[in-house]
Amino acid sequence: PTLIFGAEVARRGAEGLELATPLLLLAGISCGTIALLPFAAGTVLKMNLR
Repeated sequence: PTLIFGAEVARRGAEGLELATPLLLLAGISCGTIALLPFAAGTVLKMNLR
């Protein structure tokens, strides 16, 4: 998704269109990933320590 939305931002910027939507989607995906990553890492560590 990062590559897709990043390419969309570049395309919209070159055409002079609004950049807010793809940038907000990128920010949302990034924030969601940052919020869930510690839980996923903790689960993987618990599985490997058994």
